[in-house]
Amino acid sequence: MWKRTALALLFLLVLPVPRAEAEQADPAVAVLEKAEALFDEGNAQDAVKAFKKARKAAAQPSYRCAIGLARSFNNLGDFKDAEAGAREALALAATPIEEAAAYSQIGIALYARGTAGPEGLRKAEEALRKVFEASDATIQGTRFLLGLVLLKQERDEEGVAVLREYLELEPEGRFGDRARELIDNPLRARVDLVPDFELVTLDGRRLTSAQLAGKVVLLDFWGTWCKPCVASIPHLRRLNRRSEMDPFVILSIASDSDEGLLRTFVSENEMTWPQFFDQDRQVTNETFQVASFPTYVVVDHEGVMIYRRSGWSESIAAEVEARVSRAIRAAKKAAR
Repeated sequence: MWKRTALALLFLLVLPVPRAEAEQADPAVAVLEKAEALFDEGNAQDAVKAFKKARKAAAQPSYRCAIGLARSFNNLGDFKDAEAGAREALALAATPIEEAAAYSQIGIALYARGTAGPEGLRKAEEALRKVFEASDATIQGTRFLLGLVLLKQERDEEGVAVLREYLELEPEGRFGDRARELIDNPLRARVDLVPDFELVTLDGRRLTSAQLAGKVVLLDFWGTWCKPCVASIPHLRRLNRRSEMDPFVILSIASDSDEGLLRTFVSENEMTWPQFFDQDRQVTNETFQVASFPTYVVVDHEGVMIYRRSGWSESIAAEVEARVSRAIRAAKKAAR
């Protein structure tokens, strides 16, 4: 059985960003709107750059810019900067819903930074409860995360009660299946289990999570439309060739809209490892809660998600390779 990392459910928990009339009149609004569009497209890495540019161009500090940076940094896994941006947004908030959105991002960042210790979880809980104190106009994902935080603290009765509230208010919500799993077995919140999955790859092979047991897996969430994703392909190709004799597999999950174009791209770029066409983003968004591209997840031979990172750069490439190499060594040692 695969295990879910502490971060897998964080990246879609956002509140709507109010647009004040004063900000709409700001001459930097075009830059700001471009940044927001980049974030909405799943390109958090470029969104950060654009939000920073918008902040520099603005005549005065902007709530929208600060909350945009917080959301983008949370998506990238830069939780310290995310918390700083969210606290700046909180100081600039002019309405209860703006305060709620800021507290939501603070809670996400604190949760992600604090899952290894009780103090971080306590602070995350405090921030998430303030979301509900600030405004009733919250998305239910925040309520789901609060339930998860309570379960992480082994406060199962409270956590299950909050998750039941979430299901009552949003029975068909994005996190409905996960909430039901946690209610049935609260231990899942502490050992990071994920549901089994089954895919059919582009070459017609049926691939299940059970078949990957004992292997190190690099999950590559990408799209042909995503420039950073395309830039990463030569590195993935080298990693795949170098590890052909190891207990290792890359599984690329493409969020594309045209299967024919995807097949052509994969063939032309010699992407010989398993490829899955996730046209409706069911696996990407629903199963793995990926909202930024590219995103890489390294899973060890026991099914534990040991690393998750969004974006692409030479330093990220080195991180991914190092994590994979260590996991392969551990898998080989366990197999002796």
